[in-house]
Amino acid sequence: MLFNTHNNKEIDTSGTKLVGSLQGTTRTELLVSFGKPIDRHGDKTNWEWQILFPCGTVATVYDWKRDATGLWDSAGVWHVGGKSIEALHKVNETLDYERRVAKDASNWASKPNIVGQGAKEKPAAGDRSIQDAQYNGWWSKGGLK
Repeated sequence: MLFNTHNNKEIDTSGTKLVGSLQGTTRTELLVSFGKPIDRHGDKTNWEWQILFPCGTVATVYDWKRDATGLWDSAGVWHVGGKSIEALHKVNETLDYERRVAKDASNWASKPNIVGQGAKEKPAAGDRSIQDAQYNGWWSKGGLK
């Protein structure tokens, strides 16, 4: 999934408002999906991500009136801002995709290695064609069918 964040582009978030929330999402999941947050440590917000999706949808993800202590790994409620509900949908799609990739990578590491190099040599999580080919044993039979 391609998008820009505040880490690689200035994003105009003016006019955004609360459009929904993420329940049970950890800060680590947000870091994996969207990179380093803006460190605000303010009265109402400690961390914020600003995201611009290719379709033009702008989203913000932020904590709201939460104590910053211990927030790193705790699942909680994160607010999502945008100009429409589409912002919430795009953020959820991205998080769901990253969770599937992490699950696939975890599953891959637990499978016996077909080509005899050990699970440490697995392909990058995003390289689906190689990963699927190795897992299904096609390479051990002389190549892809």
